Amino acid sequence: MPTTPSTTANTTANTSADNLYANARLYDRICLALGTDEAEPDFYANLLPPPAGGTAQQVLELGCGSGRLALQLAARGLQVTGIDNAAAMLDLAREKAALQRTSMDWHLQDLRQFTLNQRFALVLLPSNNLGHLHSLADLQACLRCVQNHLAADGLLVIDYFNPSLVKLALGPGQVFQLVAPGQAADPTLAVTETSAYDPATQTSAVCWQVHSGRRPVVQLNFKLRIWYPQELDALLQLSGLTIVAKFGNYQRQPFDAQTPRQLLVCASAQR
Repeated sequence: MPTTPSTTANTTANTSADNLYANARLYDRICLALGTDEAEPDFYANLLPPPAGGTAQQVLELGCGSGRLALQLAARGLQVTGIDNAAAMLDLAREKAALQRTSMDWHLQDLRQFTLNQRFALVLLPSNNLGHLHSLADLQACLRCVQNHLAADGLLVIDYFNPSLVKLALGPGQVFQLVAPGQAADPTLAVTETSAYDPATQTSAVCWQVHSGRRPVVQLNFKLRIWYPQELDALLQLSGLTIVAKFGNYQRQPFDAQTPRQLLVCASAQR
């Protein structure tokens, strides 16, 4: 999430319908320009013991999008299944997997009611996807599905940003530079962000304004539920999960108020 405010912006776009994932290729361009932490795929892969008898460990990624993380995990010898509810993103994931000659399973399903005839050693809810579960009922439904798909000794890992109360309090009049103009990774791309936080629902209506050369500005809108650390810990435990470890980044720094992420490694309380 961006952290540096700049100028005042028109905030009317924040009321528009969600369309963040409608243009999969544009979304991929933005993610590439934003960059990722190279330690992320190894963090997940290292949670699993070496497979017995040469059989690849089974991993389920919830909200896999266009396959960025799934393909990196597959390159590390894991057998990955991806679920997403955006058909355009899955189409791009299939295309990228085919180009890399990687065999993977992709499913168009809702994170709140998915059904697969399989159990997994590792279930991932990465990349701030938890924020797309906007209510307690949404979260509980997703966690029930997760537990129905976890192997007896399986782990659930949630990766969600550590909310900044300072940023949430700034309001929609602040503009954050997400991708600077002329950035080397994609010199024609620039992205700014505005957001409006509703404390009653703990949701933030976000608008990305995407500038790409001389093309018209594209507005990408989405809503994120803000899940606070103690709240999330309690809800996971009340849902029958045990928090095995909690880190603040992919380098396994212990979580605290200053770390950027909430990385929760959970197991079924009944295992």
